[in-house]
Amino acid sequence: MKRGSGRRQQRILRLLSDGAPRSCSSIAAALEMGAPGVHATLAIMLTRQWVQEIGKASSWPTRVWAIADEGRKLIPAEYNRA
Repeated sequence: MKRGSGRRQQRILRLLSDGAPRSCSSIAAALEMGAPGVHATLAIMLTRQWVQEIGKASSWPTRVWAIADEGRKLIPAEYNRA
């Protein structure tokens, strides 16, 4: 785990490293985590520029997330799927 990132943040970054945009609920389902916890973690990650909001899903107000360049730097090479 890279310095400055927690286990939950690393799991989210690894999931997003494939480049596919995902909603909070789809991240929560894929990682078997609670949606409120994922949302709170994404909010922190956004302030650190590790993820970026790339739009809204068809069901308002669902935001769609993707990994940012700064977030990709935090993923160990063996997990980076870029």
